Formats: sequence, structure tokens, C-alpha cells
Amino acid sequence: MAPPVTPADVAAIVSLYGFGGQWQERLLTAAAREGKVSVAAIEQTLAGSDELLTSDALAEVGAHIGHGSDPRVDSFESARDRAIARDADSDASGTVSAAEWRAFVAGAQRPGGSRTWVPDQAVAVLEALVAARTGEAHPLEVAARDGSTLLAKRYELALEDDAKRVPDLVAYQLTAADILLTPVAVHRTNDFRADPAYVNSPSASDYTRSGFDRGHQRPAEDSADQAAMEESFLMTNMAPQTPKLNEQSWRLLEQSVSELVRATGGSATVITGGLFLDAQGKPLPPGAVQWIGSDGKKTVAVPTHFFKVVLLKPADGPIIPLAYVVPNQKDLPMNNAAMAVLLRGCRTSIDRVEELSGMNLYPALGEAGTQGALEAAAGAEVSFAHPELYKAAALLWPQAHVTGQAAGATAARDRRFPAFIPSLWDRTR
Repeated sequence: MAPPVTPADVAAIVSLYGFGGQWQERLLTAAAREGKVSVAAIEQTLAGSDELLTSDALAEVGAHIGHGSDPRVDSFESARDRAIARDADSDASGTVSAAEWRAFVAGAQRPGGSRTWVPDQAVAVLEALVAARTGEAHPLEVAARDGSTLLAKRYELALEDDAKRVPDLVAYQLTAADILLTPVAVHRTNDFRADPAYVNSPSASDYTRSGFDRGHQRPAEDSADQAAMEESFLMTNMAPQTPKLNEQSWRLLEQSVSELVRATGGSATVITGGLFLDAQGKPLPPGAVQWIGSDGKKTVAVPTHFFKVVLLKPADGPIIPLAYVVPNQKDLPMNNAAMAVLLRGCRTSIDRVEELSGMNLYPALGEAGTQGALEAAAGAEVSFAHPELYKAAALLWPQAHVTGQAAGATAARDRRFPAFIPSLWDRTR
């Protein structure tokens, strides 16, 4: 039985997380009853809002546009979708063309308009923060840990090891709708900087001449907007990775997860972090931990391995668990075929990652009664109807099919996201 839900105080959340005057405060206030709010109320409010537009909401309306004939405004089923379509119908013709829709989306993404686009990634974090106070289950729930500090960012949740000064984990959501709706103007900043919200934050110079890269835990490429991109370069999102891991094998894994989300038209809850293990997979003795830092100081600990666990929820079909533990070595392969072999050999279960890390990575799963089966599974194999569109992912999952998907891996994506903005799908940011 699920625990009772205790609605959270809106004013306390707004004050604690600095949401004053931002879309978060508007949403929480609109969803509140007598100053209290729950995740269920937030989702109900978003489902009826034509002013705060999530990527998922835009994708739902956009799925009907660009098929050759322009849909009528009154053909949309929900009042919200009709209101969105009516606003997009700039010439008041009663129908919405692909050109009108593109202009409407671009307008919603510009600051100061009558409509505000909010990436799914940011909504997921807000809901997770509310769920932590209400007792509701949420896939981005992060359990506290002694000796670590939980940082609530706008696009991710990070649990920072206070002594080692690297993330125990970074958790975030990635959706196919966010990938589709990411503005073309989003650009990589490379502005590595200390996190002003964390007193133990490393500086970018701690990595200088160390032989290690500043390795993103939430990839910069998974940023849904420019603010998310800039947040991804905070040093609390970094850990020391060898160049061959960061720039080759790890990047292939990151690209593969993103492509898998795109291909299935769904969403994924992704958790990444560092491990400190000896050759037998046991906790590394403190004296054996490698450190880097500026001026010869031992400032940042170097993980021996990195893990990535994913709960993928396709548009069609059951949840798919994926988990990897990859060594942070200097002699890793650099060609795609060899990297794919390495990563397939690093595949494991979420249970095993939890055992190695000592953390409960998806505590909310227990509420649904599915935690044991999902976390013990090594994950389904995946194949793609059009592997040429998903070159990284097809290297890692070249066999079988996603259980429960009746018409191939790209079918769900094609239904939800017709190519009315075709350039957005396959561009490289």
C-alpha cells in the first residue's frame, strides 16, 4: 500500500529553492490548494495549461501536424490542445499548418512571450523536489547519504561526496520530446566553473595538468535548453575521467542512451556516478585512492569505475532497465567496434550497481512493487528498424527487439513525432 500523501507548503518550497518570480512558482501556485501542493496536482495543472507548455505537451499537439493535411483546431480532443492549436493558428483559418506550428514553437521558446515552454527535464526535477516532501513516489527520488550533500539543481539532482569532492551520483530525466524541442541555438559553452551553491565544490583548475578530463555526469548534449547547458558545466557535475574514457567509450554510451530514447519516443531516468573499487570489486582502501588537485594538493578523488543506470520507458511497451560499470582506465579502445565490445562486456544489473555503490538508486520503484524484477534484470536487447539513424545505439544493442513493441523500435517515435521539424532529429549539437 502506498504511503499517504501530505501536500507540501508552496511558500516553503519557493523560498528554499529560490523559485520566486520564476515559472516554478507560477506552476506551484496554480496547482496549490490552500497553499499546499502535490505532484499529482502539478501534473493535473500542466495537463490543463495552455500557458506553461512542456515539451511533452507540445509533442502531443505537434504529432497531429505535418502529415500532409492541416488539422482543424476543433479536431483536437482536449480543451488544452484546442487552445494551443488556436493560438498557433496565426491566420485564424481554423487549421494549423506546419509553418504556423514551427513559428508557434519558436515563439513559446523565446523569453517574455504569452506562452512559456518548460523542458520536461526541468519539470521532472521540480516534481522530485515536491515528492520528497509529500511522500509520493517519483523516479528521480534520490536518497540522502551520510557524508554527502544533496544538491537540487534546475535540471538534475546531484549527491556530492563531501570528502572526495566528486558526485556519488547525478540523476536526471531525458525525454524524446525534449530532444525534439531543443532549440537549434543551444550551444556548448565549455564554461567549467565552481558551483557557488556547494561549499566543497572543486574548481576547474583542480584538473589542470592532471592527466584527467573534467567528465560530465549529466552530458552537456542532454541539455534541453541553454540554461541546462550552462548548468551542466558546474564542477559538481564533473568527475575525473581518463581522456580515452571521457572522449570515446563513455561518450559512445551517452550517445547510445540518447538515441535509444529518441528511437522509442519515450523517456528515461538516468543515474550516473563514480565507484572506488579494487581488482576484486571490493571497496578501495582509503590509502589506495588516487587524488588530483592544483598546487600539489589532494583535492579531488579519482574513481576507478563509473556507472550508468537507465530506466527507459518507451512510448509503447514495458520499462527497460539498463546498467553499466565501466573502468576508468587509460588504455581503453578508441575504434567503435572495440568500444562496443567493451561496453557490452560492462553490462550488468541495477542490483549489482547498488551493491557496488552502497546506494538505493531507485527507491521509488518499491512503491510500484516492481523494484526486484527490474533491478535484477540485465535488461532487454534492442534492435532498430532503421539502424542507420541510430549508429551509436545500434552498436550496443544489435540484437532482438524491445519486448512489447509491436511495430519496431522507431514506430512509436514516428507516431508521436512526425517530421514536421525534420532537421531537429538528426542534427549534431
